[in-house]
Amino acid sequence: MLKPVSKEARWIFGAALTTLGYIYLMSFRSPIIVDFGVLIDRTWRIYLGQVPCRDFYCPSTPLTYWIQALLFKIFSPGMFPMKVFLAVEMAVLVGLAGWLAWKVLGAGGKLLWVLLPVFMVWLPGVHLMIPWYDCDSLFFGFGALCLLAAGARTEGGRGGAVWIFLAGAASGLSFLSKQNVGGASVIAAFAFLAAIRSGAGARAAKFLAYSLGFALALAAAGGYFAAHGALKEAVYWIFQRATQRYGEGSLAGSMWESFVRILTGPENRFLKFILIFYVWALVLTARERLSGKAEGGLRLGVTLYATLAMGITILHFHGLYYPIHQVYLGVIFAVLFTSDPFRGVIPSELVRKPAFLFLGAAALLSIFWGGSMRWRQAYSQAGIHWTLDHPRLKGMYFRKEDHDLVKGLMDLEKTIPRDEKVFIMPDPLFFYYAADRVSPVPMTHFYVSGYELNEAEQKLIPGMLDKEGVRWALIGQERVFETGFLLFGMEEDWKAAVKSGRAMTSRSDYSGLRAWLDANFTEVPGPKGFWVLKRKDGGR
Repeated sequence: MLKPVSKEARWIFGAALTTLGYIYLMSFRSPIIVDFGVLIDRTWRIYLGQVPCRDFYCPSTPLTYWIQALLFKIFSPGMFPMKVFLAVEMAVLVGLAGWLAWKVLGAGGKLLWVLLPVFMVWLPGVHLMIPWYDCDSLFFGFGALCLLAAGARTEGGRGGAVWIFLAGAASGLSFLSKQNVGGASVIAAFAFLAAIRSGAGARAAKFLAYSLGFALALAAAGGYFAAHGALKEAVYWIFQRATQRYGEGSLAGSMWESFVRILTGPENRFLKFILIFYVWALVLTARERLSGKAEGGLRLGVTLYATLAMGITILHFHGLYYPIHQVYLGVIFAVLFTSDPFRGVIPSELVRKPAFLFLGAAALLSIFWGGSMRWRQAYSQAGIHWTLDHPRLKGMYFRKEDHDLVKGLMDLEKTIPRDEKVFIMPDPLFFYYAADRVSPVPMTHFYVSGYELNEAEQKLIPGMLDKEGVRWALIGQERVFETGFLLFGMEEDWKAAVKSGRAMTSRSDYSGLRAWLDANFTEVPGPKGFWVLKRKDGGR
């Protein structure tokens, strides 16, 4: 006979199912258009057979683009497979978090009523609500934590080593999704393995198993690039070029600056609030480990992993990406709920119920404080309710003004013959995907975001456009890059926009491109928000 399903398992399944439905319904209702453009353009290029770093500039690890391109191959290019993938991925993430809290940390029963909403609150990914490399890297990184915990609970034999080997592979996949999140996963995993109780030989074997799993994932990616003659280019773009965004400073210096800013600045009140609980959990689990409790090392390892994985990641952007990593806060509350939170200060029999009430109130506050902020920013305030009746964009929602700009752009595209090539800037990069066209240049973005085209690359653009025989140039009347929305409305002419770099939302000087366009193109009427240039009769 089948064993009855426990109430905890039913609650976790219900939370995962709720996440799946909510993400599917709400995805693409709060996309930052520029970020979505980067994702979809690189995915589209891979779908067409291009190789990252060899055929187009790609200063990030490409696993997310490979996954989405595979979905396009299996189904067809469109919003549906992307929505389904994100919904399933985030549902599994919530399920894993529930399992970790229940089976590893012992937070069963009614405690799950409090913890599951914390895992779900921003429904990791709601910050962008699109398939995104932060979401994939979080998924694999959190999966690595669960696999490490499974390995630590399976002492002896090959079982534990296999779980830890798989944890290393999961961290590798996290790194291949996004470098900084995957790197944080590796540091956190080493801290986890150092914290659990093991003999010197057994601990060394665990470190080796984890490292082999991580190396295997990276070797597979390296093999792909080597097979396509792009290994040298991949190393340059993914490692060397990606670090140039920090300028003359270092990654460690940037993170320290973020930490000081979070602690001392007037903003980030919520991060200051939750920092209390991370530190509290670390102190308690360290005491458990030192006191010789059987599960003390495992609990300290989980707490260290959650703290380092979340902390290192959000310090890159002054806490901006915290909402995507909200799931780790639920882990911290699970640790606190199953510890003696005032041990050594007040007798537990006197404060057990008040402590539970305090932690429960803090967990609820973390839900409504952060959740209400994200809801207002991503949906209510922005007014993202409009979608286009377009086969590849239907299901992606815009603000009304963005909807009208994009509709005008796509209506114009229909009037351009299929054999005439188009160059658009600033590049709402979904244009080529939506229009079933190919970009004439290998640059996949022109916005700031730390990845400026250098002077040599800027000078290449006119020659590339000339070689490709581009006959149309569409220039957005952009006034500022701020939120990723289409903030168009410049009153200057296109020449000033291109030279100043504002037409590419960058700080660079594209005077050479302006001169080439001026010599070879003439302005013709176009849709609202865009200057339209057409190649003169003498051009190809």
